[in-house]
Amino acid sequence: MTPRFYRFLPERMRPGVLILLAGLLLCAACHRGTVLPESSSKAQGVYHTVEKGQTLWRICKTYQVSMQDVAELNNITDHSQIRVGDRLFIPGAPSVRNVPATTGAAAQPGGPPAAGPVGQVPVPSAPEPIAPVIEKNVGMFIWPLIGPVTKRFGIHGGLKHDGIDIKGTPGAEVKASRGGKVIFSSLLDGYGSTVIVQHDQSFVTVYANLGENSVGRDQQVKQSQVLGRLVSGPPDKCFLHFQVRRDRQARNPLFYLPEAR
Repeated sequence: MTPRFYRFLPERMRPGVLILLAGLLLCAACHRGTVLPESSSKAQGVYHTVEKGQTLWRICKTYQVSMQDVAELNNITDHSQIRVGDRLFIPGAPSVRNVPATTGAAAQPGGPPAAGPVGQVPVPSAPEPIAPVIEKNVGMFIWPLIGPVTKRFGIHGGLKHDGIDIKGTPGAEVKASRGGKVIFSSLLDGYGSTVIVQHDQSFVTVYANLGENSVGRDQQVKQSQVLGRLVSGPPDKCFLHFQVRRDRQARNPLFYLPEAR
């Protein structure tokens, strides 16, 4: 059905107006719809091998990437955890770069600066924060299932794993990690039977690989309310794939859950 004003428009303008209206309607539909997580995607970036005198902050500054993103992808909860020889995945980096060592580690006092790869311009040293901060919101969510983590957030076999896999027993209950509104409860390509809960304007949690869902779309749920159950099949299939997403970006759930006991 065309709008009333359409018949008053000059005939030469009508096709353009129809295209504009169709575009506006499509845009509105996209904004109303739920933005669903994608299945595992190819990791874009490089691995950097930590050398003597290099710190997490300096590595991230050299590559011009978020230290928070690097910490979460590599499951680093404290900047002092990195050691010489560690391989850190640097998201989005097109190639490995030469990272300057901290002051005093690159060269002996009065000696020449440490040499980088031939033809590579050295990166000027910069003052380093005394205690670089890695953001953690431990306890913001509760564990949706009690069990060992069999697959962590990060890069596995060249693919980015956007959540954690928690092992459980066949038919085990899966609970809401925090109160909110169910915005999806159905089969999801690449995830199986899935429930997605919106907690506020920033956070959603994803519960995938379920055997059955116990809640429906638009339902309000409380923290620890049962959302569904694991499959009743072979033990190796009985795990929950759990994600925490902030502003539509997958974050490391272990930075938001209580520490495992």
